[in-house]
Amino acid sequence: GVEDIPCRFQDRLQLFYCGSHMDPPMSSTVRAFMGGLVRKAVLSLVVVLCAVRDTTHAESLGSGPVIKSDEEVLKAVKEAITADPNGYLEGWSSDDVCEWTGVVCGQLTPKKQTVTKIDWSSQRLEGSLPDSFHKLVHLQALYLQENSFGGKLPDFSNWAGLKGIYVFDNYFTGVLPASVGSLKRLQALNVRNNQLSGEFPKDLEKLTSIKELDLGFNDQLKGTLPADIEKLSNLEFLRLNGCQLHGTVPSMSKLSNLKAIRLNRNYLAGTLPAFEKTMTSLQELDIGSNQIQGELPAVGELPMLKSLDLRSNKFKGTIPSEYGKLPKVEWLKLSSNQLTGTIPTELGQMPNLQALYLDGNRLSGSVPAEMANTARLKDMSVENNSKMCGDKVKIKKGKVRSKGTRVGKACATSPTGADEF
Repeated sequence: GVEDIPCRFQDRLQLFYCGSHMDPPMSSTVRAFMGGLVRKAVLSLVVVLCAVRDTTHAESLGSGPVIKSDEEVLKAVKEAITADPNGYLEGWSSDDVCEWTGVVCGQLTPKKQTVTKIDWSSQRLEGSLPDSFHKLVHLQALYLQENSFGGKLPDFSNWAGLKGIYVFDNYFTGVLPASVGSLKRLQALNVRNNQLSGEFPKDLEKLTSIKELDLGFNDQLKGTLPADIEKLSNLEFLRLNGCQLHGTVPSMSKLSNLKAIRLNRNYLAGTLPAFEKTMTSLQELDIGSNQIQGELPAVGELPMLKSLDLRSNKFKGTIPSEYGKLPKVEWLKLSSNQLTGTIPTELGQMPNLQALYLDGNRLSGSVPAEMANTARLKDMSVENNSKMCGDKVKIKKGKVRSKGTRVGKACATSPTGADEF
């Protein structure tokens, strides 16, 4: 009721609802009706005022000057910027660095502030980070993505409270600092598409809070995947594609929060572990363009999987019929392997399949007639499977590409009645 309105508002609004001495002469029925409308209006106003007050408080940058060390670091950054085509530095004219565009400060002491967040993303800035950058010891989030920063990444050892590092699409060089393994609160590490080199950090399994780990397209980054990667129980996105990783792919079946695995374009070998139905969140699995051997992996019944890419490896054996039981798969890419046997008819029962690539294998037999029933299939390739033959199949929204096969010609039949290839 109205009595629940916070006291700080009651005094100001007492005119409307506190007592009947303000009521004009009217009947008790009308007075009750009008009183109800007023009370509703007052409650709505109070809710709005409370929301505004709380939001303003939440976004407050605090008061007082920033600590001297933070000020010195940011002014050094400004000096290190060599190109600013968007005029971004025009927002860095204040003597108070907490008022600079892209800088967020928080209250450190009753009279002092400290830098807690930097967001200079997508500004086409050129330059490097000064050696003193690691002195921003209270930094919680760093967004430098989509610029042209170069040089080395700062030492991370002082950033115990850091939760997010986004520096992708830059020109950072050198090694990824080993101190990254000490960031216990880190939830996102995205250094994708830089020029990092050296060994893959060995202590990444210590990042138990990490949700996004993206080191992709640093083509001089070498090493192996952590054998105990399953310790990263909060991991949602694992993107390590386009590096020089070798060794085998460890089991990840305990990572039930994992949504995307991109390990393509590396030098991974050996056989793949099973990807079990315990991985209930997995939507993308891409291990294409490696040197994986053995049979295609079991994928259980992954309920959320949308894209399965295992192309350009050394897989042998047949295509598992269980792949046809993946209810949400849109892209299935198995091309450029050494697969044999026929195409399972179950693949024609995938309700969301849009693209199926089986070219460059050693498949035989005909294209299953069931493929014509796939409602969303737009593109299918069986090219360069020289033993494939039989009737052409028309799909509803696209075509089946069959160059380098005998599809369209009858399959030869042996005296026993079996197809001969």
